[in-house]
Amino acid sequence: MTTCRLWQILESIPGPAAVAAVWKANLGADFDTFRATFLRQLRTPAKSYPCHRECGCAHEIVRHKGGSIVAVCRCEPSHCDDIRLTDADVAILELNWPKFGRAIAQAFRFTRREAEVGIPHTIQIAAYGDEAFPVILTIQHDRAAFRQTVTALAAHLRARFILVAPTAGFMDATSRQILANLNGDFLPLDTTVRITETGSLTTVKTIAELLGRQEVRVPAATGPRYALVKGMKSWGLVFDGASAPVKHEKGILYVAYLLHNPPIEPIHALDLAVKVPEIYRKQLGITATTDAVTGEAAPLHRHARIQERSLGLEALESAKAVWKEQQKWEAVLDDDKTTEPERAEALRYLEEIATFQRRYAEHSKSNAENLVRAVRRAITRFHDNLSKTLDKDGNPHPVLTGFANHLNQYLLIPSARFSGGPSVRTRARVAGCFTYEPPPGVTWAG
Repeated sequence: MTTCRLWQILESIPGPAAVAAVWKANLGADFDTFRATFLRQLRTPAKSYPCHRECGCAHEIVRHKGGSIVAVCRCEPSHCDDIRLTDADVAILELNWPKFGRAIAQAFRFTRREAEVGIPHTIQIAAYGDEAFPVILTIQHDRAAFRQTVTALAAHLRARFILVAPTAGFMDATSRQILANLNGDFLPLDTTVRITETGSLTTVKTIAELLGRQEVRVPAATGPRYALVKGMKSWGLVFDGASAPVKHEKGILYVAYLLHNPPIEPIHALDLAVKVPEIYRKQLGITATTDAVTGEAAPLHRHARIQERSLGLEALESAKAVWKEQQKWEAVLDDDKTTEPERAEALRYLEEIATFQRRYAEHSKSNAENLVRAVRRAITRFHDNLSKTLDKDGNPHPVLTGFANHLNQYLLIPSARFSGGPSVRTRARVAGCFTYEPPPGVTWAG
């Protein structure tokens, strides 16, 4: 069996679950062996079928009263012929996770110990050594989801574990650092295991030899000194080379955006609030949405964003646009080179803007002020909680309190320059804005 090809396939098929045609197209002559050994059929049939022309579209599966099954192209206009199918064709074949995990445990001679860990596409399959270190199998389909999994496991287990994945393709510096901080190990199956002709798994070397190899052992020196990565229920923090889990709260979302994207110019609270849904959607690893026409789950591109804006934010955006227009015409008046006709035009527009604001903008202005206070309060509360965190001995937590001091010096204090009231203009004319001014040499990974 073509071993390397198989491991890549597992990371390219979501689930991994697909109709037989998808598995066959990827596995070729090895499909029957792999199906008999590691695949199982789901009860619910597929609702779509891949196009034979490989044009990227998925045909809707239609069942006629006479019992015939046809996959119909739903492209507008339609370019593909209908595909006649059988019940076997529309059956979904899914990786048998328990059976696959047992085969891996047997190959490495781990102690079988199966358990759910509460992380998507991730299970505990075994334990290793006298201290029974957990052996975790994860199959993810992009780098962000893989990193979230490593972060969540580190925050949940807080001790050494062995992570198993089909390949090392999604392993990056941040994930390596998180594993290294727990003295964890990583076993990519494509370089440590091979599949025999009968479908059984066997290792290329003993587990002791594999864990001692430089290219398999996770190096501790390659990770970033500063990182903030969102997991499923908590965040993974690496501060000055030391790591610690951080409880999730809303303030950390604002902080994460500022750390990962230090603004050249201070960013207004409204713009910062709009960024939070983008961060949260991306970090949760949402990979699908519901098709408005068919009602089926439709995959999203990894860079896709789901639009989720309240009417309040829309009103605030309009108010911000008016504010920018006002700033533009005020700048015209302040310019010594402005001619009298241009001054007259600027005054006329400013009068129109003032009239509009008196009639319509009071509610939006109130909302904008409330939003600024809410963002500042969330960030301040997050900082205060960090600064009060104690370690297991009851002393100030060295990592989290150090992080809190960093935020106070380089985020809260610089942002306080722009915290004037609505009638106050700072030197940069950016009241209600936030910024992060990192010291030299500090770059955050995420």
